[in-house]
Amino acid sequence: MQGFQPGNDPRRGRGRPQGKKNKTTAQIKEAFQQILSGSIDQLIKDLADLHPKDRISLLLKMSDKIIPSLKSVDQVIETKGDTSLGFVIKYAEDDGDNDK
Repeated sequence: MQGFQPGNDPRRGRGRPQGKKNKTTAQIKEAFQQILSGSIDQLIKDLADLHPKDRISLLLKMSDKIIPSLKSVDQVIETKGDTSLGFVIKYAEDDGDNDK
């Protein structure tokens, strides 16, 4: 019997094709969506019964799961030659004396 040789695995390529959804995950999402849609009236009542501070806290936690989060992006703008756009950007902490 030979040892493991890279690139020569008989199980290679037998997994789920790239980009195909996991069946179990899709079934769980569907079931959860059905539970929520059948319970929406009760969920609204339960939210209304919460203390305002707790309600806001719960809504913020739920929003992390429902609304996609924005990722910060570093942007570098390169210019060539005279590219004045005719305006100046002033920052909140800027007292107006400095041009940035």
